[in-house]
Amino acid sequence: MKLSQEKTDILNKYASIKTDIKSLEATADELKGQVLEIMQNEDVQEIELLSGKLTLSSRRSWKYTLPVQEKEKELKELKKNEEMLGIAQYSELFYPVYSVNKE
Repeated sequence: MKLSQEKTDILNKYASIKTDIKSLEATADELKGQVLEIMQNEDVQEIELLSGKLTLSSRRSWKYTLPVQEKEKELKELKKNEEMLGIAQYSELFYPVYSVNKE
């Protein structure tokens, strides 16, 4: 299939933006540890920077007792069984995925 130049340009622009985002996210990930260290050591919970606000946030991670873990496993098995039998219903969402060529 041959796409028009206009459509190819749109797809190339999308790919270029996704590549830039991946690069920027990698850079941000590299700085994250330093940012956390600065904010924690300086006791900074929130600070205005450039055109936004940087906030120190947290998220709890729960570890459940064995009986609850067993119930979760049982529920996963029940769900999988309904999927295999065709009882469970699903919805399908389409979205583009861009992969950078490995060099």
